[in-house]
Amino acid sequence: MYRQVLSGSLFIVGTAVGAGMLGIPLVTSSAGFLPALFISGLIAIFMAITGLLLLEAVLAAPDGSNILSIAHLSFGKMGQVLSGIPFLFLYYCLLCAYFTAASSLMLDGWQAIFGYSLPAFGANIAFLMIFGSILSFGMKWIERFNLFAILLMAVSYFFVLYLGSAEISFTRLGKANMQASFWATPILFSAFGYHNIIPSLTAYFKKDKAVMQKAICTGCFCVFLIYALWQCVILGAVPENILHAAKNEPPSYLISYLQQKGTIWGYLLSFFAFFAIVTSFFGVSISMMDFLGEALGKKQIGKDRFLIASLTLAPPLMVSAVDPRIFIRALELAGGFGESILNGILPVLFVFFAKTKIASKGLLHHKGFLLLCFLFALSVFFLEIVGIMSG
Repeated sequence: MYRQVLSGSLFIVGTAVGAGMLGIPLVTSSAGFLPALFISGLIAIFMAITGLLLLEAVLAAPDGSNILSIAHLSFGKMGQVLSGIPFLFLYYCLLCAYFTAASSLMLDGWQAIFGYSLPAFGANIAFLMIFGSILSFGMKWIERFNLFAILLMAVSYFFVLYLGSAEISFTRLGKANMQASFWATPILFSAFGYHNIIPSLTAYFKKDKAVMQKAICTGCFCVFLIYALWQCVILGAVPENILHAAKNEPPSYLISYLQQKGTIWGYLLSFFAFFAIVTSFFGVSISMMDFLGEALGKKQIGKDRFLIASLTLAPPLMVSAVDPRIFIRALELAGGFGESILNGILPVLFVFFAKTKIASKGLLHHKGFLLLCFLFALSVFFLEIVGIMSG
């Protein structure tokens, strides 16, 4: 059992941790480390709860069910269609963020190596040709390359923490503005998203509820620890004005600042950031291609696979080319709207209005508790609306 829990936890960590964490310290810098730690912990607990709620719905549904088929089971055809909208919105926003971030890092790397710059759209096309082509090779090659990228990301992460810890200023870590921390919730929602793999993991572990519950809780706790250490180093080592300015710039802005200071961990951070983007890109692209293939009734072979890949990658490619500074905004929209509905509100509604028998009882099934969770997810949705309206 413990081996299964470890395996499931690593799947959850691998799904959640990625490009989203690059934006976390940029939006928590105004709050300070301790408030950032508090709000990160709160979101980690909430996303663990909604993961457990989704697990209940998956266990009660027929074998092979996913979020959209559960929505159809719970609310009919219209419910399935309405659930598909936030799914598309969420994953297109994430892909926009990944294209923007990857192209900015590739542009900086090209400039450093060859001494001249490329147009931003050229970097987007290069990223698409290299990593989009890997998607066309099929799952076997994707799995191999993704494992390689995850290992590189993990090694560089620990080196970044080790070298960056020497730059920490405890004066910077001492700042505290609790009110400002709540504005970070949309991006934290996107950074803690892992729910899309719960149906697959549940089937893989033969609907073993105890294993899945432990894997979800352990995985969310590990993601929280990873983000807590990450924020400690970045918030403690980088001046707040630089982090604030980086919110409106491509991800390479912060990395360029650190490299100009002559610190080697700036170069390691660039390495880490790129492979965090790549691992996230593969996971999101595969989920999106599976969704579009099912929606269009197309099999992912030959010309149909090329069509599905084009529909998946072309829209975010064009958006990122038009606005290369959309990284933070895309993550905020993904978390504030996509994650809050798809992985916040929907799991609550699945259990609240369950049409199939859910055997277990307890706090997760208490109507008052479910209502509280619903209101919390809804508050993040409206918080994002307020953020957009206030500019």
